[in-house]
Amino acid sequence: MGNILNETMDRRKLFAHARSFAVYYGHNQAQTLARYDIAILEPAGQTADTLKEMRETKGTFALAYVSMTEVPEYDPLKPLLHDNDYLEIAGAIVGNAVYRTRVADLRSPAWTGLILHRIGHYLRHLSYDGIFMDTLSNVEWNILPAGVQAEQQAAAVELITRIRALYPTHILVQNNGIQSLCWQTAPLIDGICWENPDFIRPETFAWHKSAKARLRKLMRRFGIQIMLLQEESTAAKPAIEAARYWAKRERFLHYAAPAHYLEVR
Repeated sequence: MGNILNETMDRRKLFAHARSFAVYYGHNQAQTLARYDIAILEPAGQTADTLKEMRETKGTFALAYVSMTEVPEYDPLKPLLHDNDYLEIAGAIVGNAVYRTRVADLRSPAWTGLILHRIGHYLRHLSYDGIFMDTLSNVEWNILPAGVQAEQQAAAVELITRIRALYPTHILVQNNGIQSLCWQTAPLIDGICWENPDFIRPETFAWHKSAKARLRKLMRRFGIQIMLLQEESTAAKPAIEAARYWAKRERFLHYAAPAHYLEVR
């Protein structure tokens, strides 16, 4: 975009005109990331100098990754939590076996307070332009009883409402949550990222078609960015090409990331 970002600019208005993005959870690489309008970053991998190079020199929007529901073993917030801060089903704490995480209960004041503190640190002290809210789609999991699912979604909306009230000029991007949560959050956020869409599998074609139409409608109604993100180690080349085609046709953004988001194109 070529704008030098500063606190007096309307970040959200400028963000609506961004035409490229990257996701990178490794270290540094400011010069490469500065080629993109939006950089979604793991804060542990960046410094004040790399952020300054991206934001102030090239006008790249720097968004800090935040896991909104999942707590890995190495998270420094984990020792501050108790069992009743996690989501339970039939007396057992819900977890994500793939990433060996526990799922926090969004109704827990302790957890939401810690998340708000973390976000405040990124936005106020580290000067990120916004946050990338990951793992919110867990509130749509089919394994959750209907009542629990409804309560978790309502708690997610309440939390995002609080974040928006605290940071009215910062950028909020939601990762996934495109089945039902997006209808409630779209008025509050600036973008929705759809991770690893696959428009070529016959068995999911109907669902992907309806999700695409849903996001198109939200983009037109609320002016938010729709971002298609694929990881090359998990997405087949035809699926990446199909997503690239639909992104161009629908005016969505698209990024095909190297494995585990630890390199940047």
